Amino acid sequence: MSVTRPRTTIKRDYFIVDFDVPSADERAFFIELRGEALHVRGRYTADVSHQRHSFYSRGGAKIDATYKIPVPVTDNVRYIHASYDGDTLRFSFRRADEYPARRLEIDLR
Repeated sequence: MSVTRPRTTIKRDYFIVDFDVPSADERAFFIELRGEALHVRGRYTADVSHQRHSFYSRGGAKIDATYKIPVPVTDNVRYIHASYDGDTLRFSFRRADEYPARRLEIDLR
């Protein structure tokens, strides 16, 4: 399983990073920065529900925060792990039985 190159859309007050995790059915994850809060949202066709989580709240200082979102798949569980240090978003992806995880970094400076 590979992760496609992220597509970044910059809006006036937020950005969206959209990247796909290919599998038997399509899945996509979105990261949104709206005002003070950074959100991670997962979308998948197997389960039509949407996930949206506050990832961290910026107060001007650098914040090192992490969040894990379990993503249901047909025969296994896949994880996305994200962290932010004030400059760079870092992601890792893996199935429950998969090591090492694949990594993706996005520089926001």
